[in-house]
Order: sequence, then C-alpha cells, then structure tokens
Amino acid sequence: MDFPTLEGCVRSITEQAIDDTISSSAEAGYVTTRPRFTRVRQTIPVKMTISASDKVTLQAFDASVRGSVIFNWTHPISSNVMQVRFKSDDRPLFTPIGTASNRHYEVSFTLEEA
Repeated sequence: MDFPTLEGCVRSITEQAIDDTISSSAEAGYVTTRPRFTRVRQTIPVKMTISASDKVTLQAFDASVRGSVIFNWTHPISSNVMQVRFKSDDRPLFTPIGTASNRHYEVSFTLEEA
C-alpha cells in the first residue's frame, strides 16, 4: 500500500532515531547498556499545508491504515521509499487555515519506520 499523492507542500520534516537502549544497573553503581534491535529506526514528524480535497483523501487513507498497517512513503527530500506506519499516538491532526471560500488545512503527523 502506498501513501496517497497529495498536492500540498511539506512545511517541515525532521528525522529522529528511536532510542532503543536497554540498560541494567548493578549494585556497585555500574550501568550496562545494549541496543534492543540490530538496526536504527527513525520517527519522522511531518507538517504539511493541504487543500480540502487532500484532507478528504488523507482522512480516508488514515481510516484504512490507522496506526497498524505498514505503507510505502516517499521521503520528499531524498526521494527514498521507506516502509512506515502512522505513530499510533500522533496520527493526522488537521487545523483549518484560510477563509471559508479558500479553505486549506495544516496537517501534522508522525511516521515511524517499520
């Protein structure tokens, strides 16, 4: 499944590695750590400005994948195709901007690598 093609523009995008460190404390005060996984995954917060029709498209897509289905997303800067899902506690949030006759939406959501 692929992320829908939207006409809107990306206003900001950041990437942050998910901290997967496991640590254990010893009685003497020593701490041992190790990575939980063998690869580094990222979270990607995205903010976009989209049209009303793009909002409907993105809402339908969100309803079909929710926070559990993995989908292909093309990174707008690198053009790399990544397998991601919506982070379950940060799915698309729509904020109306503009006038009633020229309605646009600022949408923000966070993707996490599968």
